[in-house]
Amino acid sequence: MKYIVVLLLISLTFSTTLFHPNSLKQTIDYSSQGRNWQGNCKSGPKQSPIDVEKYEKIPKSVLKLNYGKNNGKVQFNGSSYYIDVTKNTNKISYTDPETNKSIEYTLKRIIFKVPAEHLIEGTKYDMEAQLVHETSQKTPNNIFIISFFGKATTNQKDVHDFWKNLDFYGTKSSDLSQLKSVLESSGEYFVYEGSQTIPNCVENVVWALFKKPIYTGYHERNAAERLFCKSCMPKGNVRELQLVGDRQIYSYRLPSDS
Repeated sequence: MKYIVVLLLISLTFSTTLFHPNSLKQTIDYSSQGRNWQGNCKSGPKQSPIDVEKYEKIPKSVLKLNYGKNNGKVQFNGSSYYIDVTKNTNKISYTDPETNKSIEYTLKRIIFKVPAEHLIEGTKYDMEAQLVHETSQKTPNNIFIISFFGKATTNQKDVHDFWKNLDFYGTKSSDLSQLKSVLESSGEYFVYEGSQTIPNCVENVVWALFKKPIYTGYHERNAAERLFCKSCMPKGNVRELQLVGDRQIYSYRLPSDS
């Protein structure tokens, strides 16, 4: 019995540190946009997503990108489209403004939300790509998620190459080499501490939301939601907005040598 308890405690500890526990094994219930989720999701003080409205501008960037060429196949787990990145060569460096400690995170997965989960100054975009990074360094926030947004357009000439290089049908590998240029084209980004946006809503995430959206085509947006159960997820695979509370949100701009 003692060993069973120990194993159970290890299992519970493991599930609270990884990003999106069981996300590859089960469909997440978005029918009420997370209002029926329990535990941390209901009582946590640092929940995500949020609407970025009030923030403080900081001149020096806390984020450096070290992205190179990479690829991966689009997959679908019943509630989200995602890409597991094939190589561990794409990394970012984040300087914690409170401790001034630099932490390195490695890109592990890209998750697509339709429509966007976060709002930027009251604006809700058509898509949100969440770049999920993890670190092996000792820190309360072992997950770092960079989000950028897609705005649907009927003019295919305006659609960013990033979307054109994705195959949402998963028949071939998708090119991810445009990630760095997407973020650099925006420049300005907002940083806040929050949570994962699925059960158990673990509060171990630093979010960086890039302000300026890139254009996506309606074809790409529709492809990304083609398997959504409309009766199950009438508002998409997004959680409802959470209260910001007394959390601080900071605005930064990428350096030219990011």
